[in-house]
Amino acid sequence: MKIVKKLSIFALAIASLFSLSLLNVNAETAPSTITMKSKSSLYYYTEKKGTDYISGYNFYRKELTDGTIGYCVSNINTTVPGGKTLSSCGPITDMGLDYIIKNGFPNKSFTKDDKKDFYITQSAIWAYFDATRGSKNWKNTKFTASSTGMKAYVYQLVQGAKAAKNAGQPTSSVSISINNTKMNLSTDKQYFVSNVINVNASNTKDTYTVNLVKAPNGTTVRSAKGEVKTTFSKGEGFVVYVPVSSVSEGTGSVVLSINIQGVLYRTYYYTTGKSDYQDIAPVKVYEEIKDLKSNQLTLTYEKEKKIVTKVKISKQDITSKAELPGATLIIKDKSGKEVARWVSEKTPHYIEGLAAGEYTLTEISAPSGYVKSEETINFTVNANGVETQVIMFNAKEKENTKYKISKQDITSKEELPGAKLTIKDKNGKVVTSWTSGKEPHYVTNLAVGDYTLTEENAPKGYVLSKETIKFTVQKDGQVKTVVMFNEKAVTKVKISKQDITSKEELPGATLVIKDKDGKEVASWVSEKEPHYIEGLAAGEYTLTETIAPEGYILSEETIKFVVKDDGTVTSVIMYNARKTEVTKVKISKQDFTTKEELPGATLTIKDKDGKVVETWVSGKTPHYIEGLAAGDYTLTETTAPEGYQLSSETINFTVKADGSVTSVVMYNARTVEVPITDLDINMTTIIGAAILVLFGTGLVFYAKRSY
Repeated sequence: MKIVKKLSIFALAIASLFSLSLLNVNAETAPSTITMKSKSSLYYYTEKKGTDYISGYNFYRKELTDGTIGYCVSNINTTVPGGKTLSSCGPITDMGLDYIIKNGFPNKSFTKDDKKDFYITQSAIWAYFDATRGSKNWKNTKFTASSTGMKAYVYQLVQGAKAAKNAGQPTSSVSISINNTKMNLSTDKQYFVSNVINVNASNTKDTYTVNLVKAPNGTTVRSAKGEVKTTFSKGEGFVVYVPVSSVSEGTGSVVLSINIQGVLYRTYYYTTGKSDYQDIAPVKVYEEIKDLKSNQLTLTYEKEKKIVTKVKISKQDITSKAELPGATLIIKDKSGKEVARWVSEKTPHYIEGLAAGEYTLTEISAPSGYVKSEETINFTVNANGVETQVIMFNAKEKENTKYKISKQDITSKEELPGAKLTIKDKNGKVVTSWTSGKEPHYVTNLAVGDYTLTEENAPKGYVLSKETIKFTVQKDGQVKTVVMFNEKAVTKVKISKQDITSKEELPGATLVIKDKDGKEVASWVSEKEPHYIEGLAAGEYTLTETIAPEGYILSEETIKFVVKDDGTVTSVIMYNARKTEVTKVKISKQDFTTKEELPGATLTIKDKDGKVVETWVSGKTPHYIEGLAAGDYTLTETTAPEGYQLSSETINFTVKADGSVTSVVMYNARTVEVPITDLDINMTTIIGAAILVLFGTGLVFYAKRSY
C-alpha cells in the first residue's frame, strides 16, 4: 500500500507540471536588485536525530527584506548572502530549476510545516543539480522512488524537474481556423458574410484583436451574435461582413490578421557577483509579454458580372507573330459607319460594349518597316459576352542587314564554341537562336529596330555571361559586329566534417584528398566552418580521414566525388559518430612464458575504497567487464591455476569515461620450470627412484644436464 501511495504522489507531481496555479504573479518587470535579510534574522535548520531532516546537512532559510522566500540556486558550500544586495542575472533558463521553484514551498505545502517544506524545496534544488549537472552538492545522499518522509518529497520534485527540463521552454502560439474561406450572400443579399472564424491560442492574453489588412469600404467585423467589434475573448469566434454595394463585379478578397499578446511567466535569480556567496532566486514569477501575429487569413467573395461584349484586336508580324505597335486601324459597322479608331501598341487592343452585330477591320497606315495590309477583315460580335478575337498581319519590308556575332574568351580573345546564344527583338520575341562554333556567327535580314543578345548556356569550363547586349539594326546595309565575352570557371570544393547526429561541424579531424591516381593533393585539420579548396583540376577524387576528432570514432569511409569544370561548387560531407559512453575493461590471465590464456584463476577487482566490484574464475578467453564507473581500480589473484604459482602482484588500472577499452594483463609462472633436454640419468638415480616407488612416496625424477 505504501508503494502505491508513493507512486500516486509522484504521478500528481508530474501532472502538476501542466496545471500549476502561480500564486505570486507580478505584472511589473523583474527588479534589477534584491536585498536579503541579515543572516542573524534568518532561521537556521539543524539536524535533529529521529526526524526526517537529512543527516549531515544544515542550512539557513533565505528571505528577502520584503519577506519573500528565496532559494540558493548555486553550490551549498557557499555563504548565505545575509544583508547583501544582489543584482539580477535575468530569467532562469533551466526549466527543471524553474519547475522546483514554482512547485515548491510556499506555492505548495508538503508537510503543513513551513520549516520542513522549505527544507524539502531547497534540498530538491541541490539534488536536481547533482542529477543533471554532475555536481556534488549532496555527495552520496540518494533519493529514490522507495524513499520515505521528507526524502520522498525531494525525489518527487526532482523527477518533476527532469520532466520539465525535457519538455523545454513553453512558447506562445496562435492560429486561425475556418471551415470555408469563401463568403456567401446574406438572405437579404445586402452583404457577403463569412463563416464563423475561430482563434486558437496558448500562453497568451485572454483577448485578441482583429485587424482588416485589406477590405472594401464598409467591411465590418462582428461577433457571432451580430455585434460590431474588433476585440474578442479567447475562444470567442467572429464573422466578417462586406457590403455588396461597395464591391465591383467579379471576384474580390478580404485580408485580415489577428493580434494577440503572448504571455510567459519567468522566475529570475540574483547574484552578489562573488563566487563565495550563494546565488538567490526569489519565489516570484514575472509576466513577460510578447506580441504575436497570426498568419494572414484571406476571405473571398464573387459578385455576378453583367454581360458586356468584348473584342480583342491583335496586330502581328506575319513571321514572328509578335505584336506590332504603330499601325493605324479602324472598325466600321455593317452600315459603313466608323465606330472605333486607334494606333496599335505592344499589347493587343480591347474594345468593350460594341453592340452585337457584324463589323469590319482595316488598316490606314502600317508600322515603320512593314508593308501596309490591304486586307479587310469581317467579324461578328456575339451577345453572349464571349470574347471576339481578330488578328491582322503585316509583312516586313525587305532589308539587306548583316550582323557578325562573336563569342570570345575574355582573356585570349579567341572564339569560344559551345555557347547557346539568343537574339530577341524589342518586344522580347526570340528572333534566332544558335550554338557558337570556332568561327563568328552571321545573322542576315534582321528588320530595322532594336535587339538584344543573351547567353542561355555557357561553353564548357566557362562562367555563364549575365550580360544583355543591346544593338540596333539600321537601313545602311553595312556589316556590324557584336562581341560577347566569357570568363573561365574556377573549380571550388566545399568539404564539411559533421557530427552524424547533430549535423554540426566537427573541428580536429585530419582529412586527406587524393586524385584518381592515388596522389595526395590536399591535407588539413577541420575547423568550426566547412573547408573550401579552389582550383582543383576537373576529375575524380577521394576524401578520407586519418585522425578523428577527440571523442569520435575514426571514419573508415572513402568518399568519392567529381570536380566539374563549370564553376559550380562541389559539396562533400563526411560524418563521425561519437565514441560509446559505456566503459569496457578487458582482463587477460596469461602464462608468463607462452603468453597463452590460463583458465582456473580466481580474480578480484576492487574500487579505490577497497570495495569488491567483481570476482570470477578465468577461462580460455579474456574476461570483459562493461559499465564500470570511471575511476581507479585494483586487480588481485586469490587462487592460482593448477600447476602455477599464486601471483602476489596487485595491478592498478584506471577506467576512462570516453568509451575506450581498458586492457589489463596478469601473468603466472609455473610451479616447477624443468628443462629436460640432453638428460644424463645415472644408475644411482634409477635405484633411488625405484626405492621411492616401492615405499609409496612417489617418483621424483631428477634430471641433470651433462656438460
